[in-house]
Amino acid sequence: LCDLSCQAKDTCITNQINCVQMDWRTNDVCIEKCRQHSTYTILSNLNEFGDISVEWKEPICHRCGSWDRSGDPLFESIQQKQSEFGSVLDAGTGKSSLEWLMLLNTTSITAVTASKEKYNDLISKTISNDKQIQIELGTWSDPLFLKDKKYDTILADWLIGAVEHFDPYYQEKLFSRLSVHMHSSSVIYVTGYEPFPSLSELQQILNNSTTDIDSETKTAMELLSKTVQIRDALILLGGKRPYREFP
Repeated sequence: LCDLSCQAKDTCITNQINCVQMDWRTNDVCIEKCRQHSTYTILSNLNEFGDISVEWKEPICHRCGSWDRSGDPLFESIQQKQSEFGSVLDAGTGKSSLEWLMLLNTTSITAVTASKEKYNDLISKTISNDKQIQIELGTWSDPLFLKDKKYDTILADWLIGAVEHFDPYYQEKLFSRLSVHMHSSSVIYVTGYEPFPSLSELQQILNNSTTDIDSETKTAMELLSKTVQIRDALILLGGKRPYREFP
């Protein structure tokens, strides 16, 4: 649909600005690459979110008005609560959160990561368009990091679980640390999920459940629990700390 209805097509071709997908797209290349990326994204969303995206019959360009049906229920719920975001602090940035923020009505975006590898990757791929985007490398345990900076909106996207990986045991101090970057009308959004139960905890949950759970569901839950344990074991064997979600 990009060559037919993308709202940014004329700007992209005329001014040769950077595409929101963090790469240069101009002229026919812009149209073709945009179409390819949209098709890839819709297939990814179909695979990841199932019925949420099954209504999509055509690729949806990320610059078009239909982008708010991205299939991500967490981001979508935030957009339903707020339309103007002002200055934004992405407190634990990643490719998905940064690309989503670039599509919103913001005055500036400060994206923070504690990963040197991710920092270098974002720096190399992020080219500011009509928004002021700043990528910062640092950890929230550093009291001088972003000192005296205030933001209208703070996004803590999967940040609680990631703290264990970069700043072990700092979770309980995280919100008081972020609060110094808020003013009286600031808003903070926190996304994440419940901790995965261990296999023994899962067995106890299933045994105490008052709801009938079919065998296929039980098998799937056990498989998920085992997969998470294997993932964490591999991370530990690699000399790193696994992520740890909080209830």
